[in-house]
Amino acid sequence: MTRIFDMPRRQWTDGCPWSDASSCFKYHREQGLTATEARNRVRFYYPETRLEESPPASPLGGDRTAEYAARIGTLTALLSTAEKRIRDLEAALRAERARKAADDDLWTTVGLASSAPDCLVKAARTAFRKAWHPDLRPPAERAAATREFQRIDAIFERLLRLRGLS
Repeated sequence: MTRIFDMPRRQWTDGCPWSDASSCFKYHREQGLTATEARNRVRFYYPETRLEESPPASPLGGDRTAEYAARIGTLTALLSTAEKRIRDLEAALRAERARKAADDDLWTTVGLASSAPDCLVKAARTAFRKAWHPDLRPPAERAAATREFQRIDAIFERLLRLRGLS
């Protein structure tokens, strides 16, 4: 027979000192082991035995299965609400990042940084207006100059509106 070291008793034994799995489980629970530890010990001594799983006992006594089921339902509802809120916030974050990227693209279109001082933004707008004003172009280039002038002026208008200057 195989010699086994019995940890609670701190000694070697020849085989199993208990007559059945339930006695083994009861003994280990009485020795202060948790249910999981006692179940693992039973599995060690009786590998072919399966202990019946029972619902956790209520500290107040009685069967509280209905109460546990109601709590599980409540927690499931809270979880689904939280997951929906997370999805909504992630969508809002993606939209905000896209809007910020679009605003940054406007700044780079006119060759400025988003941290440029207001006076520099106004000076750049004036310089672009002077450079692209259609009246300063020959008649063949006026249509293209008008489109570019309007496009750049709209960009500066939006940038100034973002800063609250317009």
